[in-house]
Amino acid sequence: MAQTDKELNFYLHTHWDREWYLPFETFRTQLVTVVRSVLDLIESGAIPNFLLDGQSLALEDAAEIDPTLKARLAKQMEGGKLGAGPWMVLADQMLVGGESLIRNLKIGMSACEQFGPPVRVGYCPDTFGHSQDLPRILNGFGIKNAFVWRGVPGGLNNTVFEWQSPDGSHVNAYHLCFGYYQTMFHGEVDVAKLAERLELWANLEGPKLVPVGGDHLLPPAGFSKAIKDVEKQLSKRGSKLNFLTLPLSEFAASIEKFTDLPKVKGELRDNAFASQFERAYMLQGVLSSRLYLKRANRIQEHRLASIIEPLLTLISLRGSLPYPNWELEHAWKLLIANHPHDSICGCSVDQVHDEMVIRTNRFHQALDAVEKQAAQAVYKGVGKNEIARFSRALNMVADPKLSPTHLLACNLSQDEVSAPVRFQWAEEMLSPQTEKAEAASASMQIRSSPALAVAGLTAAKDPGPLMLGKNSVALSETLQIVSMREESQVFTAVGEEPVEKRIKLYDGWVWIDKLPPFSMRTSDWGAIGDGGNGKSGKTNSSPVILEPRGVSNGLLRLEITDAGSLVVEATPPTGSPIRYELGHSFRDVADAGDTYNHDPIVADVPVISRVLTVSQRQRGPLVGSLSVTYELEIPLRVIEMESEDAIPFEKPGVPERAVKYVRSVELVKHEVTTEILLKKGIPIVFFETKWNNRAEDHRLEVVFSTSKKVEKTLSENHFSVVKRKHTGAPDTLPVAAGHEAALDRFPCQRFFLAEKQAFFNQGLPEYGTHDKSVSITVLRAVSKLSRPRLRTRGGGAGPSLATPGANSLGENIVNYGWAPLGVFSETKATDHDQLSEAYALADQYEGMTWLLLTGSDSDKADAGESNESADSTEPFLLLDNNAVRVRSMHMDQSGKSVLVRLLNVTNESQALNFSVVASVKAGSLTQLDGTVVSQLEFVDASERKEAKISLSQNELTTLKLDL
Repeated sequence: MAQTDKELNFYLHTHWDREWYLPFETFRTQLVTVVRSVLDLIESGAIPNFLLDGQSLALEDAAEIDPTLKARLAKQMEGGKLGAGPWMVLADQMLVGGESLIRNLKIGMSACEQFGPPVRVGYCPDTFGHSQDLPRILNGFGIKNAFVWRGVPGGLNNTVFEWQSPDGSHVNAYHLCFGYYQTMFHGEVDVAKLAERLELWANLEGPKLVPVGGDHLLPPAGFSKAIKDVEKQLSKRGSKLNFLTLPLSEFAASIEKFTDLPKVKGELRDNAFASQFERAYMLQGVLSSRLYLKRANRIQEHRLASIIEPLLTLISLRGSLPYPNWELEHAWKLLIANHPHDSICGCSVDQVHDEMVIRTNRFHQALDAVEKQAAQAVYKGVGKNEIARFSRALNMVADPKLSPTHLLACNLSQDEVSAPVRFQWAEEMLSPQTEKAEAASASMQIRSSPALAVAGLTAAKDPGPLMLGKNSVALSETLQIVSMREESQVFTAVGEEPVEKRIKLYDGWVWIDKLPPFSMRTSDWGAIGDGGNGKSGKTNSSPVILEPRGVSNGLLRLEITDAGSLVVEATPPTGSPIRYELGHSFRDVADAGDTYNHDPIVADVPVISRVLTVSQRQRGPLVGSLSVTYELEIPLRVIEMESEDAIPFEKPGVPERAVKYVRSVELVKHEVTTEILLKKGIPIVFFETKWNNRAEDHRLEVVFSTSKKVEKTLSENHFSVVKRKHTGAPDTLPVAAGHEAALDRFPCQRFFLAEKQAFFNQGLPEYGTHDKSVSITVLRAVSKLSRPRLRTRGGGAGPSLATPGANSLGENIVNYGWAPLGVFSETKATDHDQLSEAYALADQYEGMTWLLLTGSDSDKADAGESNESADSTEPFLLLDNNAVRVRSMHMDQSGKSVLVRLLNVTNESQALNFSVVASVKAGSLTQLDGTVVSQLEFVDASERKEAKISLSQNELTTLKLDL
């Protein structure tokens, strides 16, 4: 199709938010009606083609209710008249992980193929900002185009631009300048007004594409007639426009051929021209609306992509269990079903987000079952008549009847692990009669766990009463108990009867020492120490030591000063300690906004926390922590000014000025408790903060001092980092109608860097900077889905509905961390040198080690071999370059190849030497969709196979290892 200045191209569509101001099932039932209408109109010839949005779930949702639709949908998709996909859902790009976006596209395209060919279009019409890694992800599936609205900078002078990722990947992106929501053909059509409206597109530079449709809309039945009528109207006015109604995929293919286009590099988050682009607000407040959803999502993504998939890969490689591809794909679908932008963004009615929590629970239930089957498969030492049962409610707690003797540790990362790992185990409680009989027996055996016996604790010295307080108990240099409680538990196994019993449940830390990458190793549970080598129970790293108001681990020493400020000293291998005045305080401000935007009130005075108490919590030697209680007196809510301050309206429903609010005089005391924690051998300060939120309409941030003015930050994106400058002045409020205030909060994935310091988070994706400090938003409480006008936004963003759940009243828990850069490594001052260290620290922060109590390998034990390595495995994969990070590892659908996602985290080319186990037969480098790019050449060396590859700057590649 040749594009000319005289062509107007139309595409008919509906934008289907699965859930938003109505819950999922309500919208899905309506979807069935819309799909039937679309098919009727196509089949009758009333409309030539239609786009059923860019997500495959629209097909599946409709066909699940009405199975008779599947054949009709398939026929029209095969004939090219109906388009859908390629995504599974239209996800928010800033709030989900990179691997989630890849699986979203992969699963979506596969699901579409059950009906017909997916639309190969990077369709993202309403996302609240676009990731700079999207072009590379689309390219990985052979898609060379994108369609976007929000975040595009002004001054391009073309509707098509070349959009580049940091690695050089690019797509030709079409800017939907006036948005995707166009209803001028719906309802009663005023031909004269329609002609005037279409002339807006006619005056655009570049190809002209007119969307016809909007949120949850039926196709306009009178579209064909209206097109003819408006052509006649324009012809009378001397216009010679040529109208074409075509599938979006056909238009996309035409713009892929364009060259010499304006270039845009990086993320699309520019809102300076929002008023010119049909109010293309960035809506940055969604980064922190309902943060409990973001935290839950990060935990899910980490568990699935960083723990379960690599774990099951290693277990499958040793032949213990076939890789459960379909079960894991089901888990991915449950996860991704929570990723649509109105869902994960927290900007829907409360019922929607309540249902998201249910999906999250279903996700963990599915993975619990898979994980327990994996544990059963690797459990050793079970007698012929015994079954490996695990707790119904406490994942990976084995039935104590099995009398486990060994600890199996799995390192699921590319770095050697020497660290404390959190662990739970159980002991069976004997009946009072049995305990009395044992006590009277001169030959009474120690019934405590072997580890307790090593610590010199017999049954008579059971540490139970000591566990009831807040403080942990050290049993050795390699085992530290946090708590013990007595309870009843049900233990289950697949296909077997459940067993209920009373147990003592221990929760603590176990030291894992020098565990190689991507490997498994067993240790004698009765002599934990030296990484399971069964020697002295001693370790080489310095133990964690508590002071009255401080903690140290030989690398870092933290202290809460008398003034309540957090100070950290980092001791490098050589040279003097480096002092960091971190502060660590909480700042609360009013928020008169909604789920889409924070909105400050006039003359607001921030509430700053003060320290109430400092006490010792966990006491080492593996983990030590302080419990710090802060107090803030927060106004109960914001109050709208009285009627004499009523303000005029620009037009019905759109206020010219924002309503004025003040904070209530009623104050509510909030106690915020932070556990500040150091782990043995780890150069990271860990924070867990808890509080009961009892106020509405406010934003709470944790603030760290950086000692120097923050002029730039580096924040982790999906497969790159975003370099941001922080030198702009804030906008004068209120902004004019149609405008949005300049962005003053920013998205990140697991971390951002400022002044050679790394700030980590677990699902807290919003950060800010102010002079010599940085902040992480830990709560944004609001009462409305949308308000019609804000000081920071010149119009509405959705229905003005009450959302009491968005205030997140009740218990809130957040986790974040801090680490110095360049102190314990050879990191230089350059950005790319800091990144290798930051990525490795981020993996340490999240933790990638899996533990299981097991029996001994009876075959090797009978042969007289040591049990301490009976179940150990060689590292599956070893890499020699820390600048190349493993971002995921799983098996392909055939179960005969392992897929390893490798990322060069720097802006320089990197050479990589790696080795794999001898069972790998061949290997290749592939695109994200599996297309082979090149074959690997392996060299046999010392029972392993070695290969070399080179990765260009910031390159993401997939290593396919055939077994």
